[in-house]
Amino acid sequence: MEGCGSYRAGEVAAKAVEAWIEARALQPGVAQKLCAKPRSLRAIAQTLLWSLARATSGVARSRRERRAEDGDELGKREGTSVARGLAWRWARGVSRVVLWGVSWGVSGALAGAMVAGCLAPAGAQEAAVAEAGAQDACIPGPNALGVSRTVELDASSGPRFGTPYKEQDILADGEVVLTFDDGPLRAYTRHVLDALQAHCTKATFFLVGRMAVTDPEMVREYARLGHTVGIHTWSHQNLHRLTPLRARREIELGFSAVQQALGKPVAPFFRFPYLADTPSMTLHLQERHIAIFSIDVDSKDYRTRNPEAVHRKVMTDLARAKKGIILFHDIQPSTARALPGLLADLKAKGYRIVHLQPKAGATTMAEFDATAQQELERRQAMAASQPLSRRAFTWPVTGVHAEPAVARERVRSTPRHGQRYPKPDWFSNAARW
Repeated sequence: MEGCGSYRAGEVAAKAVEAWIEARALQPGVAQKLCAKPRSLRAIAQTLLWSLARATSGVARSRRERRAEDGDELGKREGTSVARGLAWRWARGVSRVVLWGVSWGVSGALAGAMVAGCLAPAGAQEAAVAEAGAQDACIPGPNALGVSRTVELDASSGPRFGTPYKEQDILADGEVVLTFDDGPLRAYTRHVLDALQAHCTKATFFLVGRMAVTDPEMVREYARLGHTVGIHTWSHQNLHRLTPLRARREIELGFSAVQQALGKPVAPFFRFPYLADTPSMTLHLQERHIAIFSIDVDSKDYRTRNPEAVHRKVMTDLARAKKGIILFHDIQPSTARALPGLLADLKAKGYRIVHLQPKAGATTMAEFDATAQQELERRQAMAASQPLSRRAFTWPVTGVHAEPAVARERVRSTPRHGQRYPKPDWFSNAARW
């Protein structure tokens, strides 16, 4: 909008429009509607300027006419009345044309400045409007869980949260943090988000990179509704079974992929698949200023399709722990069905939701950003060629990258003697689990 004037000029113009609207007692919200209609803004600007031009023209015209009459009288006395009269009439016509042209030109510039005042800086204004719209649409009622408080976490030291670590205790008794792993999967994630929105509450979602680039629109929906987006690796492999180099790639490609899908920096929050942390990757994450999250209460939603079982398990464990980080999976139908009743029960029993937000966004590495961008573009091209692919429970691709979209996370126990380990690829084992 630099061509339409500075932001300050646009702000002044927008205030002029507001004053013009208030002077005519228009309904509230008209200014916001006009901001979306540059042609209407131009009409307002032209009206303002044309009124000024007419007033100015009227004063100038009265002066010119008096001078013309004086010139006619003088011409009659000196024998040059025709020439003097025509000269004054010509000057009057030219001035009118010039005023008319200037008013149109300036009105266009002023309308542009008004648009700048409405939209500049465009990115920040659109983000603010989207965020405000999402928050305004959610007004907590008396039975809504809401958010008790928001905690801003500094991840620069690589802190670790959850029962196994016992390093950070940010929750008081009765406080819980809702977390969801493995998404997005539109068929169930949509229901999870709707349940959270119905209670005006927030959660932290740890996304799998492959799932994120499959449905970037759903990734942006997390953020639009005010939830925190963290990372759960690229393909949900057990990092215990990978070399440090491959494990590092799993982590970094996950961050790059989710950030590419989201379109802005993600939270520097990470959760190990299967909660299987390793010393080398813990050190790597701390050097990268990324917080590590474990859990306090496990819903075990991947073991059942019964929502009542999920509900009962969470409330029983929470009554014992009295507080903590709860683990769900927004790719599980049991969680999608259990969540509305579970949130209502949390409210009825007096539990309070704590929302975690980062002090600063995560940084990514250029080498993995390029790979993630290529993968995102490949998935987008594939989705364009197969418009019905989102309705399937598997992502229909060819080659070695084929992956089921619905996968159940489960910590594998140590196999008995003679029993083979399953393949480390999470997606390859999803159908078996």
